[in-house]
Amino acid sequence: MSAPLRLLFVHGPASACWRAGFDVAQAAAALDVPVELGFAGDGLGLIRAGLDDAHGKRACGAYASLELLGIEVVYAPAAGPVDTAAAPVLPVSWLQPADWQAWLRRAPLQVW
Repeated sequence: MSAPLRLLFVHGPASACWRAGFDVAQAAAALDVPVELGFAGDGLGLIRAGLDDAHGKRACGAYASLELLGIEVVYAPAAGPVDTAAAPVLPVSWLQPADWQAWLRRAPLQVW
């Protein structure tokens, strides 16, 4: 088995680069390449439902579709309680600080 493609999304829905990162994740998942996705900071806005702006709605719809391609869980740093009005559109493994640092350092990572 090959090493997974690991992507970390740190830019939010208003950033122009979210679509390129999504396209990479979607293509890898469609081709059955192992993929690990992480979201932090503004990047969490890419997977939060209930955002009011058009950028957020478009990004959430796109990232939600990754579950259909076999993305079973994504990773994010635990930062307190989850806002249920803006719940994630993908299952999230909320990692405590030490576990988040270990995930970040485990293997090469592309940042979007």
